[in-house]
Order: sequence, then structure tokens, then C-alpha cells
Amino acid sequence: MYHSLTGLANTVVLDTNVLLNGCFVSDSAANAAIQGLLRLGYFPIIDKAIVTEAITILRRIAIKRALLFDPANELNEYLSYSRIVVLPKASARSSAKVNKADRHIYSAAIEYKAWVLTYDLNLAAQLHTLGPSVRLPWDVILEEATKAGANPPLDYVLQYIGLARTNGYIFARTYSDKGSTPEVGCFTICDVENVAKLYFDSGLQEWIFQGKQGFTARVKCNTGKEQNWTVCGSYEIDPVTGKGNATLRAIDSIGTSFYSSTVITSPLTASWPGTTTFGHNIDHRDHWNGCISKVVVGPTSINGKTWTALRRLPESAPDPTAGDLLEQALCRVRCVRGALEPPSQQDLNRSWIS
Repeated sequence: MYHSLTGLANTVVLDTNVLLNGCFVSDSAANAAIQGLLRLGYFPIIDKAIVTEAITILRRIAIKRALLFDPANELNEYLSYSRIVVLPKASARSSAKVNKADRHIYSAAIEYKAWVLTYDLNLAAQLHTLGPSVRLPWDVILEEATKAGANPPLDYVLQYIGLARTNGYIFARTYSDKGSTPEVGCFTICDVENVAKLYFDSGLQEWIFQGKQGFTARVKCNTGKEQNWTVCGSYEIDPVTGKGNATLRAIDSIGTSFYSSTVITSPLTASWPGTTTFGHNIDHRDHWNGCISKVVVGPTSINGKTWTALRRLPESAPDPTAGDLLEQALCRVRCVRGALEPPSQQDLNRSWIS
């Protein structure tokens, strides 16, 4: 399921995060969505305030990381290549329902009678009730696939962009039929070799988020006969002390929420997150035997505010490239035959996101 673009205006304001990830992560959902907009006949726009914000972010990272190129130049080339129109700064519109940091996006959409494309789930939830219309990058990708009569890309269902030693999450939307599930067993959604796994224990009637360094967060819930579940395990670890906490959140078909947290007492010390498997353990046991409509593994933590936004946006999901990836991507830009080449998502998966 996704939110169709039917009935939306022809113009769409790109949020700064979509613009920058589209430019600097070559195969990101943001870039695919921007190119998809063009093919579908939409006109992506930004205003001067968005440009100023983007360049400020890029130059701050360039100084911090001592980059040997000016990423602002690459952004200007991307704007031209992607036919993104830059318009005058919109008149400021204030709304207490929109985060102060996002009001320039809101103002541009109102000024230019456009809808908004964003990664920011909190902004999306605010605009979902307030207006203007809002969509996530995968909505555009699925709209294009649907109109072409094609199946959704596999990486719409299974998304992975690496994890950080300090934080990360496993998010899933699943469907299970008790009639096809053994009375006792463990059924794995996702297992990240050196980090954690997310699974359901039907004997205990518990969702479990289990870390490889010893923590376990669990919520007890009655699955009923047939259930749609939204579930997310998330962790935060202090880089100095190596201590932190893990949380497990779940929502059932009727909207009942479940929550658990536990203390993490040791850091993640492996050299990389390791192999990630979907629908079974690393050792190919404990297969999930229901349906998985979405699994996302990403390098941020899912806090209560973001979880509330996910609940308010039916069928939505976090996007792993919406995390703190820009800095990592800029550090991995390569010079190939005299031209700068941004990294792919796979390039970012080969080590910890830091």
C-alpha cells in the first residue's frame, strides 16, 4: 500500500533532506523519486530558502571533514540535471502546528500551490492534518511502478542502509495467520549478525528485540487469529560509556500499542554490523511464515515522536537514507575519470555509519 499522487498539483516542493540525499546518494529513494517525478510529468521546485539551507549544511560538513571539493558545486549541477526549478524565497507563513525548522518548506508549498516531498516523518504527519498535501519518496516510486504495470521493487519491501554503533533500528510491517502458524516457535523478521534480531515467540506470545551483546526487550501480546502488526526495535548507546537503552514498540490491527525498554550495558565492538538476513536467522532457522510487507533497517533511533508520526501516517515507514547519511556520503564521493561520483547505498553498508 502507498499514498497515490492522484489529484495532486503538478508542482512539488522538495524538502532539503530529499534534495541532498538525492544528490549525494546515487541510488537513494530520494534520487529515484526525483527522477520519477519528471517521468510522471511533475515539476520539482525549491525556493531560495531551501537552497540556502542546503548550501549551509554542505559547507559546514565540508569544513568539518576537510573535503577537497565544494559540494555546493555538485548540488548546482544536480539541480540542472534534474530540472529542479529554483524560485524566489516564499513569504513566511507561520503555523504552530509546523516545526519552526520546517516552516520555510511549508511556506514554499503554500506560496507556489504545491505539495511536499519529504523524508521527515514528523513534518509529513504535521502536513497530513494541516495541509498542504505531502508524500514520501517511496510513494512516487510506487506510483511510477503501478502506472507502468510493474511490481514494486524488492528494495521497497526490504530496505537496509547500515547501522551505527551508537544507534539503529529494525522496523517492520507484517501479517500473520494463526491458522498457519505452529503453536510454539520463534519467527524471525530480521537478524543483523553483530547487532540484534527482531522476532516473534508464539509460545510466549511475545515480540522480542534481542541484542547480540546481551540485552532483550520484549512485549507480551495476544496475536489473535489474524493480525497486522507494526513493530520496531531501536537502540541508543553512548559512544563514551558504551551504555544505553533499547526500546521495542508494537501496534496491532486495532491500534493497541505495546511498549518495552531495557538497559544496554556494553558497546557494539564488532568491526562492522555483519550480514543481515530477512525472514530468518543468520543460521537460516526460525523462518517467518506469514507475510512481510515492509522491513527497514536504519542508522538512527526511533523515538516516541517519530513513532507517533508513523502511527498517524497509515502504511508509512521510516526511510533508512533519511538518517545522518549525508556526511558519510560526502566523505565517500570519488573522482572517476575527472568527474566526482557519489556513493551508492551499498557503499554505505560496508562499515558502521558514524
